[in-house]
Amino acid sequence: MNGVLISRSTQLFTPSRAFQRIMIFTPYRNLWIGIVVNVLGAVVSSAALGQSTSAMPPEFRIDTDVYVDTSRPPVASTQTLFLQNRIVDWDDGRRRMMRIDLQAQQIELADFESQRRCRVDIGPLASRVAELKSQLSQEQIQAWASLKEPVESEGSYLLESGNLRYRFTTANAFHPDAAAAYAEFANISVQVSAIYPPYKPPLLRLQLNEFLNLNSLLPLEIQLSDLRAKSKDCITARLLVQNSLTAQDRERVKDWDVLVQTLKLVSDSEFFQAERNARQKSSTLK
Repeated sequence: MNGVLISRSTQLFTPSRAFQRIMIFTPYRNLWIGIVVNVLGAVVSSAALGQSTSAMPPEFRIDTDVYVDTSRPPVASTQTLFLQNRIVDWDDGRRRMMRIDLQAQQIELADFESQRRCRVDIGPLASRVAELKSQLSQEQIQAWASLKEPVESEGSYLLESGNLRYRFTTANAFHPDAAAAYAEFANISVQVSAIYPPYKPPLLRLQLNEFLNLNSLLPLEIQLSDLRAKSKDCITARLLVQNSLTAQDRERVKDWDVLVQTLKLVSDSEFFQAERNARQKSSTLK
C-alpha cells in the first residue's frame, strides 16, 4: 500500500475524507492513504570541475501493507516504484495502477478489472484542492487541519485535528530527494482521491507530507484514527523501504507499460463514474 506528492509548494494540509479513502498511504485508493514528489532532479555544482551537472534522482521502492486490525492479514497491499522521471504505484488486491509522469506532469490511472484507464494533469490538482478548502468555514478547517506542527510522543509523532489523528514513526531518508519524492507521491495520491468525486480537502495528510519532506524523513508506520468514532480502532499502514530497484522491478515496469496500453482510454469522469457504479453494485449485493 503502499506506498505515496505534489510539490513542496503545496501549502494545504490533510485528510480528505476520513474513513472513505485511504488517505494514509499512497495513491487513489479506497479508505487509506497512503501518497507524491516534488523535485526529483536537482542541480548540483561540482567545485572540482567548476561546472554544474544534473544530479540523478534516487530510484527506490516502497511496499505498503494496510491493516484494519494488525493481528490479522492486511486488507490492502501496494508497491510503489520511484524511477528517475516517474512513479508507478500498483495495488495488488484491486488490480489498479497509478503512473505519474514527472516530466509530462501527468497521471495515468489504470483499472485492470474494468479494462479502463484515464489521464489527469498534475498541474490543476493543487488549485482544485485549494478551491475545496475555500468552501470550508474556519471551524471546518480546524476540524480537518492542525494548527500545530507534529509533536514527538513515545517514539513517534502525533499530528491531530478536531476530527482526525495521525500517529507515525519515521526514519531518516537515505537520500534527501527520496523524502521529497515520497511526499510528492503522497500528495498527488490524496489529492486525486479528494477530487474524484470532490470531498473535503486532505488538509491533515498534506501537513504530514510536508513535515516528512522538510525534515528528510520517510514513514515506517502511519496510523489514522477518527476521533469522532466511538471505537478506538485505527487504520494502520506499514511501509518497507527498499533503497534501490531490482532487475525484477524494472522488468515489471516494462510489462505494466505494455499492459496499460491494452486498456481502453476514457475520460476521467467516465473512469470514476464506472468506479462509483461498481461500488454501488457491490453494496447492493451485501
